[in-house]
Amino acid sequence: SAGLLYGSFTLILAGVACPRVGNPKLSPPTPSEPFAEEARDFVELRLLQRELNISLYGTDKSGVCLVGTVHHPRGNIGAEILKNGLGRISDWTIRMMSPVDVPPLRIAENAAKRSTLKVFESYAPPKLTGASEFMGTVVEVISGDTLLILPSGEVYDDESKLKKISLASVRAPRAGNEKTGKPDEPYASECKDRLRVLTVGKSAKVNVHYEKEIPFGPDQTEKRQFGTISIGKREDIGEVLVAEGLASTQRHRDDDEKSARYDDLVAAESIAKAANKGVHSDSDYKKKTINDLSDPKKAKTHSGSLIRLGNTKAIVDYVFNGSRFKLFVPSENCYITFALSNIRCPQPSPNPGAISRGQAKAAEPFGDASKRHSRMTVLQRQVEIFCNGVTQGGVITGDLFVGTGGQRRDFAIELVASGLATVDQRKIDYGEAPKIMVDSQTAAQNNKLGIWSVQQVSKEVSLFFDFFIVIPIVSCT
Repeated sequence: SAGLLYGSFTLILAGVACPRVGNPKLSPPTPSEPFAEEARDFVELRLLQRELNISLYGTDKSGVCLVGTVHHPRGNIGAEILKNGLGRISDWTIRMMSPVDVPPLRIAENAAKRSTLKVFESYAPPKLTGASEFMGTVVEVISGDTLLILPSGEVYDDESKLKKISLASVRAPRAGNEKTGKPDEPYASECKDRLRVLTVGKSAKVNVHYEKEIPFGPDQTEKRQFGTISIGKREDIGEVLVAEGLASTQRHRDDDEKSARYDDLVAAESIAKAANKGVHSDSDYKKKTINDLSDPKKAKTHSGSLIRLGNTKAIVDYVFNGSRFKLFVPSENCYITFALSNIRCPQPSPNPGAISRGQAKAAEPFGDASKRHSRMTVLQRQVEIFCNGVTQGGVITGDLFVGTGGQRRDFAIELVASGLATVDQRKIDYGEAPKIMVDSQTAAQNNKLGIWSVQQVSKEVSLFFDFFIVIPIVSCT
């Protein structure tokens, strides 16, 4: 037998980061951080000169120090350090550990935080500007990890009623910027679309964990809430995205607030990495190219094929006003600008971009209400369209249907019946407007709903007087 081989190395305790001990040999000497000496004495008393078993997980970035766990007969030394407030959880080393070994460390640290022990003596729970838990309906997916939610009980009469929530401890691939030429990160569109399918139009439970100031434009910030979103049987939508390889977990500093389900997210990411899913794949990413028919020439060229399709599925990508949308047509792999036939919705308030360009048009009564109704009903939903024409500006016109089965309905008629749109008078005069649509408008007029609740000025009368020449009649008597 060659006997035992002995060696020495530096071991970093997995999952734990203690205050740094100073170095008196440096010039000038570096002082120790608070509680550093006490933490060192605590570990020396229990581990020094003892024969113990260790489990190794890996090395640090330099490859000099090993990372592992020391197994003490009386328990986990890392958990004892955290429980006594002599250290914090180390995010980068805890990721190397098995998920089943992490909960005791998290429980120990949370207990020390609640008791404000040692390194947590100045700890205070994150202060939230609103409720820490609420129910609501997802209205829009802004990016792969950020949504707009209308809280239950709130009336959607203003955009300020929507709450912007980002998924806690989840980082989705960032979308690019066409103006600056910055491309999308791989899987940015896939992540956003998956989140859309999982959430839009559904009732969600939101648990807010922390808030952050997010840079928003030059010299501007916005306070963003981060939380866990649960829908149906899915306890954490963020975990679904991470498990499918469409997003990754956020790397936090040791003293940062994080999701209450952070360890579950890390475990899901480890499985996705092992399976080489999505963002963890070694293969080259190929972005799907979508034909944009918003250009009038392209729209007119392809309008014939869209009209010949008959009824086809589409996804509402953006709402310009109550009756005008940007749609994605999967079967044709294209974006189109689409307007509802036979009706007109009032002009909504201009967006900030139009105001800055000096192209803003004044809002008309119930323009914003009409747009909000469309956002709440069809935005980012799958709808059915029937194309029947194209305008000189390249806008495809036709009918749009929402819902399925017995809930399927013509959206144009819904807008007219709610008093949020008017039937084109020329279509009525020529007998081209469907009778059910005209009857819906008559009912809305009689009940003074929406647009009809305010005094109307007849455009036909005003045009008549603009072109009518009044000739005085002179009496001959």
